[in-house]
Amino acid sequence: GEVARALLEYVGDKLGRTVQGDTRDQLTVALIEAGAHPPAIGQLATVLDRCDMGRFAKAGGQSEMQSVLDEAQQAMEMLEEADWQRRRA
Repeated sequence: GEVARALLEYVGDKLGRTVQGDTRDQLTVALIEAGAHPPAIGQLATVLDRCDMGRFAKAGGQSEMQSVLDEAQQAMEMLEEADWQRRRA
């Protein structure tokens, strides 16, 4: 929950709008239009999927949480490489 929420807030800041409530497809399209690179979008999707799975599975322990945090950091670093273009409303 908290990792996914933090990632979505980060992405929302980059896009200049809230992304809470967007579908995964809507988020992907917005990121592509904003200049994010496909590998970064894929990494973000992987982390969000792992966060979703973690909500419905038994806790995986400290090593699992650290792995998710590491992947989240990698996703943010990859997203930083984008040539961000905020959509004008």
